[in-house]
Amino acid sequence: MPDFVPDAPWDVGARVGCLHAVVERAGLDLVRVEDFAPARLDELREFHDESYVREQPDGPWTDAGRAAVGAARELCRRIWAGELDNGYALVRPSGHHSERASPGGGCLFATGVLTVLEARRLGARRVLVVDWDAHHGNSQQTAFFSDPSVLTISIHQDRRWPAGTGGLDARGTGAGFGSSINVPVPPGAGGGVYREVFDRVVTPAADRFRPDFVLVACGFDSGYLDPSARLCLHSGDYGWMTERMADIAARHARGRLLLTQEGGYALGYLPLCFLRVLEALSGGESGIEDPFLARWGEDFAAAVSVEAAETVARCAAYVPDIG
Repeated sequence: MPDFVPDAPWDVGARVGCLHAVVERAGLDLVRVEDFAPARLDELREFHDESYVREQPDGPWTDAGRAAVGAARELCRRIWAGELDNGYALVRPSGHHSERASPGGGCLFATGVLTVLEARRLGARRVLVVDWDAHHGNSQQTAFFSDPSVLTISIHQDRRWPAGTGGLDARGTGAGFGSSINVPVPPGAGGGVYREVFDRVVTPAADRFRPDFVLVACGFDSGYLDPSARLCLHSGDYGWMTERMADIAARHARGRLLLTQEGGYALGYLPLCFLRVLEALSGGESGIEDPFLARWGEDFAAAVSVEAAETVARCAAYVPDIG
């Protein structure tokens, strides 16, 4: 990352800075990758319009966006080559709301999309993208809506943001019909709902699709203390979801799993959620407990409402169309 990246609405430097502190203090067996080049302009144009790339002003925010893409693609290369089992691109700004010709939601360049394109350049034939940020992963849907080689699954709060995207009916088009799955869960959905989504949608879809590379757009704003949404995941839920994604990657993709940092704005709780993800990726234990769970327990959001169950059932019915 550039030495100085200015704060922006919903993306203050402390948001990722506190996560870097977790890496330093967790005591986990981690490999830090800091040797990477910022994305070149021609690499950004693999998804973004040339005019959009050219109009970005010189400065720290653009530098940070290029560095984020470069870091994620470098991790992708190392994972594909077998140098790393998995990876986490701890970068800012986020990327999953950036469209071909416009930014959105604090996202400048579509980091996840450009990383998928790098995986395909390296030889990946089928790429699975799971986005568990609280807000719809519209950049992935836009990029691969007609592409049967990329399966995108977005689990997000229903009608939260961006407006008009992420509906159940957005399932892909042409040859890519069935390769886009949106799971718009109602406010209040927590670990119980997400376990249903993984058991009935994510895992069966992945098993039919058989990806050889797996990418997760890892937003922590679906956490129950986050100010930007009204979902109820706790730190243990993020660890559990990461373990499930690692299982999918192990079955189909030789373990190739890459997570990219997206949203997450509850600075007091964010590090605990991130820590559980790191533990799941590394197979280690930090010994650091979640004091919130000690007070409330892990099952406070285990209930599945009728509305949520109906949504999951409709999405589960789409799974036979995949593969």
